[in-house]
Amino acid sequence: MSRFVVTGATGHIGNNVARMLCGEHKDIVLVVRRTDDEAIADLNTKLAVGNFSDPDFLDRLLTSDDIVIHCAGMIAITDENADEVMRVNYEGTKTLADICVKKRIKKFVYISSVDAIYKPDTCSPISEPSAFFPDKLDGIYGKSKAMATEYVLKLAKKNELNVSVVYPTAVIGPYDYKVSNVGQVILDFITEKPLARIEGCYNFVDVRDVAQAVVKVARNSNPGSAYILGGEVVTVTQLFEILSPLCGRNIPIKLPLWFVNTFSDLGVLYYRVRGKKPVFSRFALKTLNSNCNYDISKARTELGYSPRGAAETLIDSAKWLYENKAAKEKAFAKV
Repeated sequence: MSRFVVTGATGHIGNNVARMLCGEHKDIVLVVRRTDDEAIADLNTKLAVGNFSDPDFLDRLLTSDDIVIHCAGMIAITDENADEVMRVNYEGTKTLADICVKKRIKKFVYISSVDAIYKPDTCSPISEPSAFFPDKLDGIYGKSKAMATEYVLKLAKKNELNVSVVYPTAVIGPYDYKVSNVGQVILDFITEKPLARIEGCYNFVDVRDVAQAVVKVARNSNPGSAYILGGEVVTVTQLFEILSPLCGRNIPIKLPLWFVNTFSDLGVLYYRVRGKKPVFSRFALKTLNSNCNYDISKARTELGYSPRGAAETLIDSAKWLYENKAAKEKAFAKV
C-alpha cells in the first residue's frame, strides 16, 4: 500500500486532509516544521520535521511508493511579503516537484487556488484553465500559485510526474488553527470586535468537502487532471445574517465601497497592530466585487463532489472558532 506524505498539515486544508487520511490509512507522514504545533497535537501519525523546499531533506524522505499531497503554501492578500510568497509558493513547489520526479513517486496532488486562474471581466462561468497568465493577475499570491500550477502541469504533460491539481475557492470550516482571513472576520464578529460590511460576495467552500475531494483525487485521478472545488456564493451581508442569530449580535453597518477603498491601508494597519491577518485589502475588495461564478461540474461528474451549503459551514466555523480560539480573544458571548 502506498504511503501518503502531506505538506502543510498545520494549515487549514492540510490539517483537514491529514485528519481524513488518519481515519482511513495507517501509513501517513506529515511534513512539519516543528512537532509542538497545536494543529497536529491530537493526530496519531508519523511526523517528518523539515522544510518541504529543502532538497536534501526531501531526497531522504521520499520514496517511489509515495503519494505526495502538497497543501503547504503562503496566503497573502497584500504584496508586502512578495519575495517570501514567491519563494514559498513557487520556488518551494518547484523544488518539491523536481525531487518527486527524481524519486519517481506514484502521485503528486497540488493544492492550487482559483486565484491562479485568469478571469476576463465577464460574468461567464469559470472553468478549469488550459493556460496560465501570471502577469495579468492582481496580487502576488495569485501570480505565485499560477506559476507553480503551470510548472507542475508541464511535468505531467511531459509524462515526468503523475500530477493532479485542485483549485479551491475561499475555504472556511473547522480546524482553522492558523485563523484564515475569512476565519478572522467570523472570529471578530462572534467576539464583538469592531466590524463594518461592504457590498460584495464570494464563493465559499467547506474545507471538509475540499479535503474529501483531495483524497479522492490522490487515490483515483488521471495524470494531468484538474478540478475547481467551489461551493456557494454568499454576499458579505448574508454572511453576517447567518451568523447574527448564533451570537446575538446585530449585523455591522454598511460602508460605501469608495470609503473602504480609500481607507483600506488603515484597515490593514489595524489588523497588523492587533497581530492578526488583514481582512480587507485593496486586492480583497476587488475580489469581493469580481466574477466568482465557478463551474464545479467536472468535480461533480468525476469525483462525486457535492459541497454542503454555506450556512452549515459558517455555523460550524463559528462554533469551532469559539471553542478553540475565542477564549484567547476574550469573547463576550457564548456561541
